Amino acid sequence: MIVVKLMGGLGNQMFQFGAGFALAQKHGVPLHLDLAFLERNPAGAWTKRHYELGVFGIHPNALEPAQLARFDATAGPWKRLINRFNPFQKKYVHASEKGQSFQPWFHELPANVYLEGFWQNEKYFHEVKAELLKIFTPKPDKPSAIIQLEKKLFEGTTVSLHVRRGDYVDSKEAGAFHGLCSPEYYAAAIHYLEQRIGPFSLMVFSDDPEWCAAHFNHPHGQIIVAHAENAVWDMHLMSLCHHNIIANSSFSWWGAWLNQKTDAITVMPRQWFTHQEATEIGINASDWVLL
Repeated sequence: MIVVKLMGGLGNQMFQFGAGFALAQKHGVPLHLDLAFLERNPAGAWTKRHYELGVFGIHPNALEPAQLARFDATAGPWKRLINRFNPFQKKYVHASEKGQSFQPWFHELPANVYLEGFWQNEKYFHEVKAELLKIFTPKPDKPSAIIQLEKKLFEGTTVSLHVRRGDYVDSKEAGAFHGLCSPEYYAAAIHYLEQRIGPFSLMVFSDDPEWCAAHFNHPHGQIIVAHAENAVWDMHLMSLCHHNIIANSSFSWWGAWLNQKTDAITVMPRQWFTHQEATEIGINASDWVLL
């Protein structure tokens, strides 16, 4: 069995699920999701999140504590060290992501693994992309407002633009780690696409629509879209746009990755974290444009 520790919001949970799903498919074993971290009280140390993959009809298929104990998912470093010399324990591997770059040993992991990490690299699940495109399709009934916005996407060339503010602004810790994409980045991305594809309409997605309305003035028309009550519809609309300008956010990363247009152009910020560029951790898809 493959067990994945879920952390973060929808985009992060999709990365973690994707990695676990790929490994489970390789070995032909069940995939289980550990929600314990999501259920913890962060006490201000991180942004509280909840299980969000249910919007795709994904059920956690959770394990009992005794089953999780086989992987020492809650054991300290000394207990894990001792268990390395336990022949029975070697059948159940606890694999922790070391840093945020691609872990080349990932695809050599055995069939009984507990995965702990963010796994933000498409190399973990590129081979099962076709399956994930089907899985990551919203299952709730589509709201009429979303149907109307979908129609606008076919009236001409439309580019999605995502502005992530929220806890990047409200949380000192999150802001210091992630940083904000600057207005200059968005201006450069818009200019780049104008040079490549000509005029287009801009569909802006953000958790701070008021800020966007005050800072964007696109000559060919724009639509400001606040995060819906169910944010998966924002991601869905991003994936239907012709091209994508993303923020340093796993949420808009998935909006672009799910875009199935063969001629789609995705522009992403070169600086993914305040201390790391996108290429350092490999979160950029090979054909995406970094600015």
